[in-house]
Amino acid sequence: MPRVGVIGAGISGLLCAQRLASAPGLTVTVFEWGRGPGGRTARRRVTLPEHGGEVSFDHAAPFFTATSADFRSVLQEWEQAGAAARWPLAGEDAWVGVPSNHAICRLLSEQVAAQAGSALLYGRHVRSARHDAASSEWVVRATNRADRADEEHRFDALVFSDKLLLLPNPYAVLPQADWGPLALPHALSSAGTVVLMLALRRPSPPPSAAPLAAVLRAPALPPPLALLVRDSAKPGRQPPEDVELWVAHSSAEYAAARPACSNGLPSRG
Repeated sequence: MPRVGVIGAGISGLLCAQRLASAPGLTVTVFEWGRGPGGRTARRRVTLPEHGGEVSFDHAAPFFTATSADFRSVLQEWEQAGAAARWPLAGEDAWVGVPSNHAICRLLSEQVAAQAGSALLYGRHVRSARHDAASSEWVVRATNRADRADEEHRFDALVFSDKLLLLPNPYAVLPQADWGPLALPHALSSAGTVVLMLALRRPSPPPSAAPLAAVLRAPALPPPLALLVRDSAKPGRQPPEDVELWVAHSSAEYAAARPACSNGLPSRG
């Protein structure tokens, strides 16, 4: 029975694993560095000292834009499952997960886990991947973050769910010298951003006050801001009544000049 390994439990990795796991005659194993699924849908949870309650931010991917019929169809599947909703305030093709963007990866992980022969290995830092020509197998070496034990796994095929698994960074597993015949573009790059998460006390606006915008983008924002999203305005969110939640993303140029603040890596949750 063919064995397939998938590195990364974000949307792309889990959606690929879900499709593969539903095919007869395949076993699928998903590796994820974090304690659970998420990737760029992982949420950042924060306790507000004055309220004593917890709020969460969709800090890495604030929302999704359906720019193709295929992705729109997938989003509609998630909507029917109760894990996604349209967000008209952000645009005609804007969508979010409910009650947080993380709900989408949680749904996908449950669908993968429900398939016979599938496994989700969380807390695994994949250190390297190589092709063993003698056995025609892919050899994956990972460290279990729970007990620091080193593991070796072998597969007939391997899926890299994110280009950051190839580009130079702490999560890279396949150096460029070993890319070989991989179907990759000639130029592979990634840009980071600095993310600011804000929990603000909501003022009592006068009756004539204009409604707040849900999303603002450059050039309507002052530098170095590139994106400003009102998290508390999304469907399914229930922050404290007197709190406004906002997520701000900087420009790529601002992040590149401040490597201590941004390393171009995806959010890990």
